[in-house]
Amino acid sequence: MARIAPCLTASALLLSTSLSAQAFTPTGNDIADAFLTLLESEQGTVESYGTIGTSDAGVLIDDIRIIDKNDEKALVTIATTVLSGGKTLETGRLQLETLSLEAVDMDSSEGSMKIASFKATDVVLPSPEEVAKGPEAVSNPSYSSLDITSVEVSGVDQETITVARIQSEIGDMFEELPTSMQFQIHGIRFKTSAVSNSQTKTLKEMGYEDVDIDVAGRGKWSPESKEANLTDLTIKGEDFGTLTLNLGFGGVSKEVVQKLEEIGNDPQKAMGLTQNVSLTGLSIDFNDQSFTNRVLEFEAQKVGIEKSAYIEQQIGAVTQLLAALKNPEFQETVTGALTTYLNDPKSLTVSAQPGNPVPFSQIMGTVMLAPQALPKILNIGVTANQ
Repeated sequence: MARIAPCLTASALLLSTSLSAQAFTPTGNDIADAFLTLLESEQGTVESYGTIGTSDAGVLIDDIRIIDKNDEKALVTIATTVLSGGKTLETGRLQLETLSLEAVDMDSSEGSMKIASFKATDVVLPSPEEVAKGPEAVSNPSYSSLDITSVEVSGVDQETITVARIQSEIGDMFEELPTSMQFQIHGIRFKTSAVSNSQTKTLKEMGYEDVDIDVAGRGKWSPESKEANLTDLTIKGEDFGTLTLNLGFGGVSKEVVQKLEEIGNDPQKAMGLTQNVSLTGLSIDFNDQSFTNRVLEFEAQKVGIEKSAYIEQQIGAVTQLLAALKNPEFQETVTGALTTYLNDPKSLTVSAQPGNPVPFSQIMGTVMLAPQALPKILNIGVTANQ
């Protein structure tokens, strides 16, 4: 959770990995000058700005223009900026009650991004010294709520992805760590013909011309009970289906959260930290709209057989794979559910509901030494069309 705020703020405002000398003409307003100083990022330079004004809404800056002398195609323009309730903290950070941007356009030699509006509340922007050290030095949440509308991202080949709206909210805090958050991303849209990679090529061959996806989820962590839950992480695609994930963990202490923040995206180190973390529950639900049949027909056509024959092949392969576990009851449960689902795709649910929390160290040990016992230890269930 803690990485979302600085990353969004940094990308949206081009807050950088190094600090350059001030190039813009000071405005005479301390809050405006502090904000413009942060925008002077990497090789970026605030080339110009329009009028500076104040009102009940806060400090207003028009027509900010940022260039990069090392990239002639690089240009960032912000039509309107409103900084409300601003003050500079002793740490050098800029605190704002509200940060509002309108009509943000970013261009570079690698592509472009346009944002119609960006609004964040209870914002704490990093200090120039933190910015100079790079993104990893900017930790902890820096906003309470975030609302971004009409995002358009284009690559050098004019591949375009649009997002209708991004919303995020961070709830209660424990010291400098968030204990709850929720987010929604509405209307992620692109044409498969306009995005060139193997995945989109396959989607087009399966009959998908347009992709329209919504994503949402909630998370909660209790420092006292050391429990963490990811609730209703939902990915919904029009003419695809809806995938919903719920996860529960135990043993998630403050120290674990802090160390996970420190190591960043290092799976091996993360695995070492989670040895004492336990799984308390898991469920994966997929409600199909047309995706499964499209996949089955596509794969069957590739190997030159009827869809029914292809389904039989897949069920046979799964049965053979599960036989190695030497757990006939689990094998029958899975193959029965899979047979029901593939022949009439409606819904498929996989769950793990252990009677007691199971440490990840025990799960990994069981996978390596006695995989046949894992379904019983985790109380794994598979159901279809229920």
